[in-house]
Amino acid sequence: MKFIHLSDLHINTAKKDENKQLKPLYEHFIKRYNGGEKPAILITGDLVDNGQADEYGPVENFLHSLKEKGFELIVCPGNHDYGKGGIHYRDASSKLFFEKIECGLLGYTGDACDMASLYPKVTPFDDDKVVFFGIDSLAGKMDNPGNLHLLADGEIGKKQRNRLLDHLAKPQYDGHTKIVYLHNHPWELIPGHGLVDGLEFIREIDGQVDIICFGHMHASHFWESREDMVAMNAGKTTAPINYRGSPYLTYREISVNHAGTAVGVIKVPAAK
Repeated sequence: MKFIHLSDLHINTAKKDENKQLKPLYEHFIKRYNGGEKPAILITGDLVDNGQADEYGPVENFLHSLKEKGFELIVCPGNHDYGKGGIHYRDASSKLFFEKIECGLLGYTGDACDMASLYPKVTPFDDDKVVFFGIDSLAGKMDNPGNLHLLADGEIGKKQRNRLLDHLAKPQYDGHTKIVYLHNHPWELIPGHGLVDGLEFIREIDGQVDIICFGHMHASHFWESREDMVAMNAGKTTAPINYRGSPYLTYREISVNHAGTAVGVIKVPAAK
């Protein structure tokens, strides 16, 4: 199968540069993947900038339009989805993400209205022998009084990590390529922005995961082998970079099959 990895859209109410980039991305995806099987689109958090209801309109339009064109969407939350500035995590913002993304966009129909009931989220592609395991990397932070944090770090929490290990061990996923995705980077790539329980998390999944995808750090990185996994940080998809004097957006296109994993970087002309 093929999937593409986006992250950190940071759509906001000020209509800054980030907001302008959804149109060229959409037009590019429709043109590039017109005809044949469409890739899944993986987004590792920070869809919006401050976890506010009025930020979601452009994101919902963008993603609903892609879904209607046949793209399967795989999404997890980031720290900015959970509150203002990415450091003030609010139950109201968590509920907004649940209602607008998990239920309204992705079609979750469970009775519970909290993120903890949904994660780890398992998305299998059995015909392709690939399975995605989504992590809410802010779950362990939501019990702090006031939910105000001085740093933009995350925490998976022991309960969620244990449930992930249970899913990874299920026999129906034997022989599958196992992909874990989350927002916060599991390694301390930027001080104060990683996972409080990152070392425990990496130690527990050792030898059980093939690919790990994340965001949060706005500069894109790729490791062909880190802790025996292919590891990739999408960077900030809506942040143009200059290439030979022209602004471009970039994303990764990943192909997974019996021969292994192939990763390419695709450039998209950015809106000016």
